[in-house]
Amino acid sequence: MTKKLSFDRPNRRDFLRTGIIGGAGLVVAQFAAPKELRAQTNTWTGQVSASTDDAWEASLGYVNLADARDGICLQNTCAGFRFTNVTVPNEATITAASVSWYCENANPSVSEGCEVYMQASNSAPTFADTKFNIGERALTTHFGTFSDSTVTGWLSSSDISAAVQEVVNRAEWVSGNAMAVLTIATTATFGSPVTVRMWDFNNGGPPNYAAILTIQYT
Repeated sequence: MTKKLSFDRPNRRDFLRTGIIGGAGLVVAQFAAPKELRAQTNTWTGQVSASTDDAWEASLGYVNLADARDGICLQNTCAGFRFTNVTVPNEATITAASVSWYCENANPSVSEGCEVYMQASNSAPTFADTKFNIGERALTTHFGTFSDSTVTGWLSSSDISAAVQEVVNRAEWVSGNAMAVLTIATTATFGSPVTVRMWDFNNGGPPNYAAILTIQYT
């Protein structure tokens, strides 16, 4: 009786791993390289959406919540702009960020500027008409700049991504929390300031001329 030789049947995985040398020649397995994980760029854009979410603080600390327009770069003043439901994840990498205002060129001969910070907060509260409600808020270390000297229309700050990064890196920052942009006048003068339109200009629109925050992140 002839003994029949038996072999373990190779499974498909082994075949693909090793290939088989047979009478028909060499079968070579080809493997696709693993897909590279690529960082996806996302953009979040939000606009001030309530009367108490933008405000202006005079030199003596008095806060104005209902102004239609304010000179945010007027000497010895500061202003705040709050944005809700900021759906940027905790510790996301911020690649770009800026805030935009609609400017009215009230005095084209006046050159004005301010520093643009983020509030160093896990979730910024809305503004109140108590003295120094804006000026006494904690600031990020990093900041950008803004100049509104000669142009009417939408103008943007310089890049504030480093300041936004400080906020989303906070241990208790959660996607959906609120952020606040805080401006502090630097090179302004007294007189007729260039003004920016606030939420109360059209009570939120339409058209809505309130400040806009744009964040790009991965």
